[in-house]
Amino acid sequence: MWPTEACGIGDRGALLVRPDHVIAWRTAHAVPDALTVLAAATRQARGLDRPATP
Repeated sequence: MWPTEACGIGDRGALLVRPDHVIAWRTAHAVPDALTVLAAATRQARGLDRPATP
């Protein structure tokens, strides 16, 4: 369990943590459309939001 104060999130915040324990994304507070935000953060953390290179 990660302490919320040390991670810079509030009681309603969230973290996306990679398997190597690097914080890939965080939000300090709850967001209106959490599933959409989490999906976008996951795509970004995996590098899927970058344009394809030729």
